[in-house]
Amino acid sequence: MPRSDREPTVFSPWLFALLTFVSATLALYLSFRFELDSPGAAALTVMVVARPDVRDLLPMSVWRSVGTFAGTLAALLLIALFAQSPWLFVIGFAAWMGACVFVSVYLPDVRHFGIALAGFTPALIAAPALQNMSQVFEIAMDRMAVVIVGVLSTALVFVLFAPAARLVAPVSAPSAHWNSASNSPALMYKVWRYALATAIAVLLGCGFWFLTKWTDGSTMLIIFGATTALFVQADDPGASALNSTKGTLAAVVAGFVCLLGVWPAVDGFPLFALGLAPFIIGGALLKARPTWIGAATAYLVYLTALISPGNPTIYDLPAYLNKAYAFVIGVTLAAAVLAVLRPPDLTHD
Repeated sequence: MPRSDREPTVFSPWLFALLTFVSATLALYLSFRFELDSPGAAALTVMVVARPDVRDLLPMSVWRSVGTFAGTLAALLLIALFAQSPWLFVIGFAAWMGACVFVSVYLPDVRHFGIALAGFTPALIAAPALQNMSQVFEIAMDRMAVVIVGVLSTALVFVLFAPAARLVAPVSAPSAHWNSASNSPALMYKVWRYALATAIAVLLGCGFWFLTKWTDGSTMLIIFGATTALFVQADDPGASALNSTKGTLAAVVAGFVCLLGVWPAVDGFPLFALGLAPFIIGGALLKARPTWIGAATAYLVYLTALISPGNPTIYDLPAYLNKAYAFVIGVTLAAAVLAVLRPPDLTHD
């Protein structure tokens, strides 16, 4: 019987998990083959955009690319203006982050993901660039390249297994309630308050990083910014961020086993990828279940970021633990900010 044009293509949990693993493996292989500096970021992109309902794939991929591109331009502009004045860069980044959070709140669909991503992308580029200004353009271009590799790898693998799927899902329009509510002075005040609070929190995080000279302070800031921006849309952002904290803790344990227990014992890319398989497939199985999607997504994304498959991959316990502390502190701080400062009635129903 032919598939209805409106019938969704939703993969079974096991098929979704296997396709996610194959997509990540392909993204890693291509990144290694092209000698990109951050292969792990390509696999991380797969973890972000892969969805059991294939109709969500294209919107997520498009806005992942748009957000990265906009954030890259913002990073280049901020670095060009304030390369010799780190504190002015911090103020500019905090203002950009607050503005993106403000805009993302008014987009009750997948577009908010792209705007939120644009908000914290400058931190991904600025952290290494501020220490090596001569390579800022190369760092920015590498960031764009790995995102493109991850998006295309995911699209290729998933589309091959869903040839009849209607990939272009309509972008949902804001409801009449939200349109009228958005004009409320009280609501506007609360949105401004939250955007300002986010900017101040980012400013304080940057200040802590600069003053303490913590090696992974920039990592803590990136995780804090990413978690804050991405969960601002949730009906209960504090609970959502708490689930993200649980996923992060699971990622720390899994990353330790993978990076320091499994990978040092293997040789060659096939075994390298095979060693990663149980960690990705297990997380993707949970991501396919609505109850676990928040914690599982955090687990997959932060696991990939923690182990950072690279050219070459570094097996260093102190470095791993320092990065793990940064991840846990960053996501925990974000959960606290979201629980305390986020306007309680900012909903899209």
